[in-house]
Amino acid sequence: MSKALRRAMGRYERFRWSVAWASSGFPLFDELLKKRDRVSQLVVGTHFYQTHPDFLKVFVDDPNVRVVLQPSGVFHPKIYLFENSCDDWACIIGSPNFTGAAFSVNAEVAVHFDSTASGSSMNYDVLRKVVDEHWEKGKPLTKELLDPYRSIWNRKAQLLSQLAGTYGGKAGKPIVSVEVLRLSWLEFVSRVKSEKHHALGMRIDVLRGVRTYFQGKEHLAELGKAERRRIAGLAGDDQGVDWGYFGSMKGAGWFWTAIDTNDQDLSAALDGIPSNGLVGQSDYEAFIESFQKAAPERRTRRRGDPAPLHETT
Repeated sequence: MSKALRRAMGRYERFRWSVAWASSGFPLFDELLKKRDRVSQLVVGTHFYQTHPDFLKVFVDDPNVRVVLQPSGVFHPKIYLFENSCDDWACIIGSPNFTGAAFSVNAEVAVHFDSTASGSSMNYDVLRKVVDEHWEKGKPLTKELLDPYRSIWNRKAQLLSQLAGTYGGKAGKPIVSVEVLRLSWLEFVSRVKSEKHHALGMRIDVLRGVRTYFQGKEHLAELGKAERRRIAGLAGDDQGVDWGYFGSMKGAGWFWTAIDTNDQDLSAALDGIPSNGLVGQSDYEAFIESFQKAAPERRTRRRGDPAPLHETT
């Protein structure tokens, strides 16, 4: 399918495409940029914020490109029409959007036919009419449209990423097979309350104590040493609360030092965790980046290297 699209992009002088979603940064996208002077009509949908803003950025103010901001229903075509003339054309139509995933790892199906096929004249007229109808639905792609779209896309991308991917290490498993994620809220609460070895009341005591310390304060660095030790799980049983009940770092000497010296990077790591709402991938990465700076290996570890095991315990 990828080869067929690439061959058509090389052979035909005019492209008339209508696709639901598009992305950038893959070989066919690079090929499209080389041939962008051949684009006569390119209609791209934005439903579910699946179209990448970097794709749209390339075509801002291009009179041959429009976007569909359909408020109801789903704009979902995948038509790749190529033509030299009404008697010399080809079309690829099927399931693949113009995205890197569609032309690499996804399971997609498409049909490739051209002007030599039976009934080609009628087929060509219908395809042109459909693309023209989609074109009329579209709006010119301007910077004033792109900027708010990117802002919303950035927020939606976190939510979408939580529904994708696998869980459970390299082998992985789909989200629907992870038992805890299949539970309703009431079922989850019931499980938590019935747990014998991890008493809910003791966990709430820790959370209540931490909340008390942060009242009127925003950062770990604003607290005293004793308070920081309790929050870090280094104090053990103290003031009637088992501060290590969520886990302990007592065996990590560097962590004791970071807490006792009020390391600003460690405080910044906690600042990366939102106090309300979902914790997304970008929040996690911000936490890790600051947390690793507080470790003694920070001067030798390269950006992107995995953290040593004791740092992620």
